[in-house]
Order: sequence, then C-alpha cells, then structure tokens
Amino acid sequence: AYAAPVNSCSYAGHFYEGRFYIYTKKYFKAVNSSMVFDGISYAYDELAGIKVIEDKRPQNCSAQVAINAAIEDTGWETGTVETTAVQSTNFYYVTPLQAIQKVVEVWQIEPILYFDFDGKQITGRKIDILQRRGANTGARYVYGSNLLDIVHEEKREGIATALIGRGKGEEIKDEAGLAAYAARARRD
Repeated sequence: AYAAPVNSCSYAGHFYEGRFYIYTKKYFKAVNSSMVFDGISYAYDELAGIKVIEDKRPQNCSAQVAINAAIEDTGWETGTVETTAVQSTNFYYVTPLQAIQKVVEVWQIEPILYFDFDGKQITGRKIDILQRRGANTGARYVYGSNLLDIVHEEKREGIATALIGRGKGEEIKDEAGLAAYAARARRD
C-alpha cells in the first residue's frame, strides 16, 4: 500500500547530518515490505542545465570566489567555507556544474551540495566548500544508509581470451567438379 505513492513520485529527499538532499528517481522496486530506490542528486541535475557560463576568469582567488563566479545567478550560494589556497582558472562555455568540477580539480576541494528545507518547501540551495580529505580510491560508500553488505560483482561471459585464424574462404571444386568452400590459410 505504501509503494504506490512512492512509485508515483519523481523526487525523494532526506535529512542527513542537518542537511537536506534531494534525488531524482531513476529506479524503484517494491518487494513485500522493502523498497529499493535508485536516484541521482537533483543538485547535479539542476546545475547541469540551469545556464551556460560564456566566459569568466577567476584569477588569483580562493575557491569560494571561483565557486561564487560559477553559481552566479543560479539561486545557489556558498554555505560553510574552509580556507583554500589562491589559484586561477577560467570558465568558457560551460555549465555551472562543469565550472564547479573545474574548481574541484584546481583547488583540490570537496563541495557538498544540499538544500535548506523547512518541511514544506525548499528555502535555499547551498554548497559547502571543504578541504579535500583522503584520496580517490574508486570505491564509494554512503554513510548513514542501511549498508549491510558490500558486494563486488563481475560478468565474465563473452570475453575472448584467444582467437583462431581461419584464413581466406575460397571456393574450390572437389573431384566430381562440384563447388565446395574450404578455408585455406595463406602463407606469405
């Protein structure tokens, strides 16, 4: 009974450590009393399609100044900001999301994109700018979820490990003069 309203929604949100995150639903499955939901952060979707930055060049500035240039006129603003080094970059015909990704690479920061939500409506859009912590290992684990198992799966079907050369197929005639095909390997 509870799956029908959830299945008809396009977005889902939740609070985590005082911040509100919204996801665009991509996949939903209900089995007995369990629900599986897959989505992508709405913040990324919004910043990827809100506008195009034609030409901005944040020079000799902090990451906050560069992020503010990237999100100008989008309704987003910086929240908590940690001190960063002075760097330079440019944004040329990119979306705000692409500009933020460039700032992440140049300043080596970790942005946290979230929404302010009062229980009825979104009241703000924020980006926290934090110093990079740790290193990218390729593994991603979400804290605060009901993570019980980490499963690694691989499909190995259809992988060619060896090829057999068969040569050129040429029409030949047998002793009775009938046409037959045979593979004859060419040796040059």
